[in-house]
Amino acid sequence: MKDLICEIYFDYQGTNSKKVNDELLDNLGFIPKIYRYIEGDESSEEVPFTGEEVQDLLNSNFDSITIQNIPYENIGADRLNWCKIENNKPYKLLSIKWKCDSLGFLVNNAFFDKLLKDENLICSYCYNFEDVFNQTSRVLFAKNKEIDSSINKNDLNDSSLKNTDKWGAQIHIAGLNFMVAPLMWLGRKYFDIIAKEKLMQFKYSQEDGHDLVKIVLFELNEFPVSAASREKQKLFWEEFNFRKIVRAYGEKRDKELGVDFSSLLENYLTQKKKKR
Repeated sequence: MKDLICEIYFDYQGTNSKKVNDELLDNLGFIPKIYRYIEGDESSEEVPFTGEEVQDLLNSNFDSITIQNIPYENIGADRLNWCKIENNKPYKLLSIKWKCDSLGFLVNNAFFDKLLKDENLICSYCYNFEDVFNQTSRVLFAKNKEIDSSINKNDLNDSSLKNTDKWGAQIHIAGLNFMVAPLMWLGRKYFDIIAKEKLMQFKYSQEDGHDLVKIVLFELNEFPVSAASREKQKLFWEEFNFRKIVRAYGEKRDKELGVDFSSLLENYLTQKKKKR
């Protein structure tokens, strides 16, 4: 069985608040048993799931909430599925991520369609976790500094990626994941990063509603990914000078929001230690 991920990002700057769709807990793709949350300096252990408690948390000033079908100690005996909701306060971003064996329950229903039509949508990606994990160096960087937080590293300062098998890499910057996934939806907030007109000129783009561009490169169940599919990812990187786009976005957001990246990184590492 494959671990598939769907993640979706909303930009709520200017609205002064984030809003989690009330239907989320009915569209997890699994039976929730436990949850964990982080709010400021408070971090919970695994707590038995109750819908009312979690909905109250979703309406609070939370930092992150993770809902699971099994405790971590049962991983191996059972398949772990989860949904993680993150409220990135410094960058004013809300993200929802699902990890399931199949994403058919999500991408083909009215709830997901409603999320895609949200005026604050930035983007949504669906992908195979193992492929992206193998491809990626998850690089956090601000301005011209880079911090490598994983095993492999793609040097974004190079004129081209050194290895052509890294076109499936995921880059995290200014609270947002950038990647060229097999299945993508790019919303009106993404058009500030790459203009809609340019996106629509891409060979594999199609308009999916008035303010939504859908890109299908290859099937989610394709693993390992073929050379032909990897070439499609490479085409996106090269056609949009994606590396330059990513760097420019990070610099612009840091400047606009006055984010102190050093403090942000220190807090991120502190939170990771708490989870261990």
